[in-house]
Amino acid sequence: MNEGPDLSVYRRHMDIWKTAPKLRIKTKNGPRAPFKLFTQQVVLMKMLLKGNDVLVLKPRQIGASTLIAYYLFYVWYTSEDPITIAILSFKQKSSKHLLKMVKQFYKALPAELRRPLAVDNTESLQLSDSEAEIIAVGARDEGGTRSFTAHYIWLSEFAFMPNAEELIATTEGSITEDGQVIAESTANHWNDALHLEIQKVVRNEADWDYEFFPWNQHPEYSLAGAVGALSNEELALQQEHDLTEGQILWLRRKIRRLGEEKTRREFPLKLSDAYAQSAGSFFSEADLEPLATFASAPRGTTIIEEAPDKSCLYTGGFDPGGGVGLDNSSLYINNLTTGTPAAVWKKNKHSFDEALDVVAALSIRFDAFLCIEYNNHGYGYFEAYRSLGVAPGLRLHTDAGKPFFTDKKSRRLLWTHLKKCIQQGDVAGVTESCLADLRQVQVDEMGKVILPRTSSGHCDEAVALALSMWAGKGRSIRRRGMVDRFISEQLVAEIRARSGSSLTMHGATMKS
Repeated sequence: MNEGPDLSVYRRHMDIWKTAPKLRIKTKNGPRAPFKLFTQQVVLMKMLLKGNDVLVLKPRQIGASTLIAYYLFYVWYTSEDPITIAILSFKQKSSKHLLKMVKQFYKALPAELRRPLAVDNTESLQLSDSEAEIIAVGARDEGGTRSFTAHYIWLSEFAFMPNAEELIATTEGSITEDGQVIAESTANHWNDALHLEIQKVVRNEADWDYEFFPWNQHPEYSLAGAVGALSNEELALQQEHDLTEGQILWLRRKIRRLGEEKTRREFPLKLSDAYAQSAGSFFSEADLEPLATFASAPRGTTIIEEAPDKSCLYTGGFDPGGGVGLDNSSLYINNLTTGTPAAVWKKNKHSFDEALDVVAALSIRFDAFLCIEYNNHGYGYFEAYRSLGVAPGLRLHTDAGKPFFTDKKSRRLLWTHLKKCIQQGDVAGVTESCLADLRQVQVDEMGKVILPRTSSGHCDEAVALALSMWAGKGRSIRRRGMVDRFISEQLVAEIRARSGSSLTMHGATMKS
């Protein structure tokens, strides 16, 4: 009976903590040196040893990848079973590089401790006796994780993965019941794959063991020398994060080399630094920071204003998708008077008739002027409403009798108009998901607005908001802010309390 390989001779000489400093590996500065763990690497190792799925947001070059490579080397090397460890990065070239890092720990072992290899190439490493293997796979490769079953999966630079939502789903299907997924990355952009998973952890919707490593915990990020006078910003950072003068000097040099915004993203001190608006963002942090936010369902209809206010003007924007599971079809009903959302609907799987009915019903309910993007799928909806008489009472917005058609010129006008509305306070609040979309809108060096594709779509809800604001362009309204509404409702409540009766204004009963 085959009981598997006898690893006792190897185990006597192997301990995950004691073995590390005995191994001389190549460092980022060139020469080989003993693998001594930094503080963050010790924290990360303790997390990994629990066996739970691990999610890490990191600054650049703190040794997280090296530590994970060592951990997986040790698991692979000491396994008695034919386990599979998969390394996935954005490109297979990167995965091969990480496999090479694992291999350097094997080569650093004394010759007498190196177990024989059955496979040793740029894409795979397999032991002869246990048949345990480590494979390098690119996230873009044909089949991805569908082509194998793994006991450990390492998702490196997870925030940059294409089709991350699908990758997570296939990873769940590929990992064994007691397996472990390790996802680590620097930040990419707001609502990237890593950011979405972090938000799930915050909402207790995911089982990751999550860790964020700010750069000031890394001992190498400090310089010797006289710091001199500190700026107000440096003083604030020093007080908030207890930075030393050496860390201030290091930060100054990094900002000179990379610029302030890139330094903040790639070497964050807190989560908000990692996902602050970048230089390529169409909307600045100053534009978006004042906006109030409203919760909405991830799919389907969310009613924010239960009863339309007859004294307010409502507009709607509809960005139609194909309804086949790709981008969302998004409807955004906006209270133009208060600048806040009244209702939203979004769905990526639906029939033409379902969307036709929902969009018409919500628009009629709020008596909203509806602007539909006429391109592609929008043509069918607009013509159905206008020519087939599907929704009597629906008010379609047109410009001089023509529906809104997106081209190079109109796209620029649409987004410039939305930005102006936000900056001058005409948009006072948005849904949380719309705010996430707004954060992702980019602009290139030629001024062209770019809507990046992410796991949540093509900024569809932001497009719907922009269309709703376009529908309000040129319409006469009396602006009424949220504070004004609050004061008027408080006044009504006081009068009602004194009179003991309801108060009717403009034919509608006001409620406190």
